Amino acid sequence: MDRCRFAFVIGIINVIYYAVSTIVFTAMIIKTELDKKLVASSSPYILGLCCGLIMVSVSILMIVGAAKSRHSFIAPWVLLTGFGLVIGTFYLLIFGYTVPIWELFNYITFIASQSVSCYSIYLFWKDTKNGVYNNDLHIAELSNPPPYVHSSATICTSYEINDAVL
Repeated sequence: MDRCRFAFVIGIINVIYYAVSTIVFTAMIIKTELDKKLVASSSPYILGLCCGLIMVSVSILMIVGAAKSRHSFIAPWVLLTGFGLVIGTFYLLIFGYTVPIWELFNYITFIASQSVSCYSIYLFWKDTKNGVYNNDLHIAELSNPPPYVHSSATICTSYEINDAVL
């Protein structure tokens, strides 16, 4: 799969994932407010809601950046996802022994999948930044060859002429 298409797929998956998590965090905030608990008990949910909204917007920005080959649109996603991976890895190393085994498996699976996608998107960002990969340029080169490039004439050799006569 092409890195640009991979960026589209990862962007769409992230938009769906973070939109669902934002809805869940909003429901948790509403539930804690309806239970009339302290405001401090809903603060982790508010933080999750803010992070979810930021990641939805950054993922949409990455999709636009992949479509237009703009490395500056892809960079926020790479930075925030990389930062999240570092924080998630430290959290797993520090508090991993206190969580149930299924939750530990979920953390490890999430960190592994995000690492693979972040590295691939990082390579795509690096290529677009260096001008190696450009959607518009790539499409233009396929449809229009560079100037002064002509195909050479076909040369018939003597054995091809003799074979045709026989």
